[in-house]
Amino acid sequence: MNNETSKVGTQKRPTIDELESFFDNYFKGKAHIAPIRLNDHSLIVNPIKFYKAHVAFLRAHKGNKLYLPYYERLFNIFNILNVPENQK
Repeated sequence: MNNETSKVGTQKRPTIDELESFFDNYFKGKAHIAPIRLNDHSLIVNPIKFYKAHVAFLRAHKGNKLYLPYYERLFNIFNILNVPENQK
């Protein structure tokens, strides 16, 4: 992923920097976040640790497409947490 916002299909995808900024702001001042169900088979028990580990992997392997699943999972959590209150 590069530093420009990428587009896959018609959906705008945030950069790693944008995701990191979102998660830093979302988790700011929160010691614990409830588990998040990513899909029928995946439960994120510690979302803060999940986000930090995924960002670290992505930064360490920037440009390596084998690490795209880390971005996809992070992007999915971003979409779950970024739903406006009136749409939940």
